[in-house]
Amino acid sequence: MTPDPKLKGVKDGNCNRTACQAPNAIWWNTGTRAYYCHHCAITIQRSENDFAGMNGKPLEIFPDIFNPDDPRNKRPTR
Repeated sequence: MTPDPKLKGVKDGNCNRTACQAPNAIWWNTGTRAYYCHHCAITIQRSENDFAGMNGKPLEIFPDIFNPDDPRNKRPTR
């Protein structure tokens, strides 16, 4: 069965990596602005940190709770 393309890279959907598409993607990637499964998030982070050691700032991948675009993480304005 082919994964639903509408779920690719969305919270609690499928991993954004086309080759993976695992369910329960909760890791937010600040560079691609999409969600990844735990395995792919760790793999991407390690690869990007190696690259950043040579060329600058690393890509940041966070668990869902740190997604700055998630309205639950917005602070109320006064």
